Amino acid sequence: VVLLEHSSLDLAPAALRAAAGGEVAVFSVDGCHTFACARSDLELAWAVLAPRGVVVVDDYVASDEWPGVSFAVGAFLAAHADAVPVAYGARRLYL
Repeated sequence: VVLLEHSSLDLAPAALRAAAGGEVAVFSVDGCHTFACARSDLELAWAVLAPRGVVVVDDYVASDEWPGVSFAVGAFLAAHADAVPVAYGARRLYL
């Protein structure tokens, strides 16, 4: 398990893969809640995800509490036909 606390705005996929020792099986998105940051988190996650890997998006709710996360997920899914939500629970969306 590798825990990295960095802004995805400042982290390149190659650097993340190097730190993780390769592709990532489970990527947790739980950071800045703005649209720009959440979208960047998702793009970074998708770029380093192993085949059949899972992205866990925290604070995904259809409310006014974290609209940036919800809108970023919508934009990400619209741009990535291969990204499929597989579960939702406890404010987390699993892709």
